Amino acid sequence: MQFRELIAEEAKQNKHLEHIEEEILNKGSAGAEETLNTLMRFSDMLKGRSNKKLKVTVKWDGAPAIVCGTDPQTKKFFVSTKGAFANKPKLAFTQEDIESIFPDYLWDKLGPCLEHLSKLGIKGVVQGDLMFNEEMKRQTEIDGKEYIVFKPQKITYAFPIDSEVGKRIANAKLGIIFHTNYTGDAMNDMEADFNVDVSGFKNNKDVWFDDATFKDVTGSVLLTKNEQVQVKQDLADAMAAYKAIPRDLLEAVKTNKDFVQYWKRTVNDYVRANKLPGDPDQFLNDFIDVYKNVIQKGIAGLKNQDPSAPAVKSRMDKLETQVNLVNANRKGLANIIRFMKEVSNIKLLFIRKLNNIESVAQFYQEPDGSYTAANPEGYVAVDHIGNAVKFVDRLEFSRRNFGEKDFG
Repeated sequence: MQFRELIAEEAKQNKHLEHIEEEILNKGSAGAEETLNTLMRFSDMLKGRSNKKLKVTVKWDGAPAIVCGTDPQTKKFFVSTKGAFANKPKLAFTQEDIESIFPDYLWDKLGPCLEHLSKLGIKGVVQGDLMFNEEMKRQTEIDGKEYIVFKPQKITYAFPIDSEVGKRIANAKLGIIFHTNYTGDAMNDMEADFNVDVSGFKNNKDVWFDDATFKDVTGSVLLTKNEQVQVKQDLADAMAAYKAIPRDLLEAVKTNKDFVQYWKRTVNDYVRANKLPGDPDQFLNDFIDVYKNVIQKGIAGLKNQDPSAPAVKSRMDKLETQVNLVNANRKGLANIIRFMKEVSNIKLLFIRKLNNIESVAQFYQEPDGSYTAANPEGYVAVDHIGNAVKFVDRLEFSRRNFGEKDFG
């Protein structure tokens, strides 16, 4: 069984990865059914059944996103960020381009990429995540062992200094994980393909690169019989909750951008407090409070705060709409919460199984300089038509990620 690393960003559609439990909010009935199908396919895979309809990958905590390759129009090598896919693509062919197009905090990242990635003989256009340049890596001791380490964002990646890969990293000028391939006749009209084949890239001592393929050869990732029973029950509970939700409510939610946005914000507030939504009524009350605070802050920033003023009335009408939606549909919304909770339970079980696979040593560096063992940032499931969702333990990685960002 192989797991290929990718971070499935569809740049053409500017589509970022969503938590699997939130697809019911984003897509309504279609999202709920996609979620259940993904979980069933995932379960089959973890029972040892081959499933070509689902790819599961591990996310690397790299930054920034690097887009590079041959510009289909000029036929010249370029480097960029996701700005490569803008209506007016931001492509750097020279160091001067980098300094004129991109903010200065990117110069020391994009400069080495322009100099060294051109040595790989990349055909077409690919995207990856920068893991290190020369300034970002160092040698250190962790638990009595010497490692070469780099920390692009929150996670510190560590390789034994005397290992083959450790030596390659120590000698390299930069490191990158490639995850997406693009095809098309113009940069602003590219199609994403989530299989990058780096076997055709030229090896060069200045660049450590990978598509992060690794194998589970131990069988430790397979579900036990008890776990299979638990997943089956959780799936049944999720299905029951889904069937109890009125379809017109799911349609009303997915088309109400404010509602979805502030529902997610309320969940994130829970995560910051190191908890997840439990009691449905409490969560819905908290959602209303979050939305009220947003509206009140908006009104407080207005010059004319008279209740009859159009800007004030518009905001109060929005508040009334959301409060009415909640209070008129508490039972249905409670079942959405229950659905999301069951999906999260299954997700966390799958994450724990995949975390059992021995891979790259990963750590969080604590404020006192010590290191705490870390799991991967998360995983991505991609179905046969390209729908991608992320599996992240929000109480581990997301909560840390809400703290101060290491990358600008």
